[in-house]
Amino acid sequence: MSGRRGLRVPGALATVLVLAALVWRYLPGTQRADSLRSGESLLVCIWNVENLFDDQDDLALEDEIEDWMAREPRWVEEKARRVAEALRLLGGGRGPDLIGLMEVENRRALELARAALNEGRSGGERYEWLVHRDLRTGRRIEPAWLARVPIRPGSPGARRRGGSRRIVEAVLELDPQQPIHLLLSHWTSRRQARSGEQRAGYARELRLRLDELRSRDPNVAVVLAGDFNEEAGTPVLRLLTDGAGLIDLLASVEPHRQPTLVYQGRGYGYDHVWATRSAVAGLGWRVEPGSADVVDGPPLREPKRTDRRPWRFGGPGHVGARGYSDHFPVIFRLVKTGAVAVGRR
Repeated sequence: MSGRRGLRVPGALATVLVLAALVWRYLPGTQRADSLRSGESLLVCIWNVENLFDDQDDLALEDEIEDWMAREPRWVEEKARRVAEALRLLGGGRGPDLIGLMEVENRRALELARAALNEGRSGGERYEWLVHRDLRTGRRIEPAWLARVPIRPGSPGARRRGGSRRIVEAVLELDPQQPIHLLLSHWTSRRQARSGEQRAGYARELRLRLDELRSRDPNVAVVLAGDFNEEAGTPVLRLLTDGAGLIDLLASVEPHRQPTLVYQGRGYGYDHVWATRSAVAGLGWRVEPGSADVVDGPPLREPKRTDRRPWRFGGPGHVGARGYSDHFPVIFRLVKTGAVAVGRR
């Protein structure tokens, strides 16, 4: 966020001012999608929330953090509360209108997060829609969508031998003449052996899906977002982006703010959002390129550090106060244009 330096003020007052600035900066223009006027917007957030597990032990999964949270369910409640607390800072205390979460164990974990987000809300403020698929492979750290506007599942996802990739597709149909396909994915961690080959597989699967959608409608609006575990311009990412006519929504963010996580003192921009040109020039609704940002300020940044590291929640061996996640959220806006798509199909 801009304007981070300024006058020194007492600690309590500084905290209030920081939260107020964060709320104001990411305030969307309205409260209900169906009452939006031309030029008003919906706020979209994607966030790797770091190990959002449920409170039940999965005996088929050998995972230190999953076992710990099942043994001590108070940490599950605290984790869901922290995620909801951070998201409520966006949108003037309302939270984003659409939320793409990554590292969610299963449907129960997603429901726990949704319950925390919906606490104290009513009517159109609640997150009534979700798109998610339970996977039975790997660590079960899955992507999912939550929304307070109607979304539906898209393609069931690309299949591979041994299970399903961590790809989930939601379709937003605020304008029936031009739906927006939202493809959220979480690619293989770089810590795993042969992870580059696996991430290349993700890139090819997403490109196949993009080409399939375009074969049906050359003007289709698509957003591809998530934690790709690749920085911009790498050969693996170019398998997805080269020749695809995609617009990098984070390209305009200052380079020193593009990292979404920090590891051993170095920042990495592994979280990305791309949109097709049809999504940016959409009729009815469109993606606003200049609205994309990395939410990297307090309280999501770990206090008293100089490396701008996200304040992570951590596992059973965590020392000190717990934060939120080891990634920063990324946001962008969908803007209502007031135009009508006539005769597109």
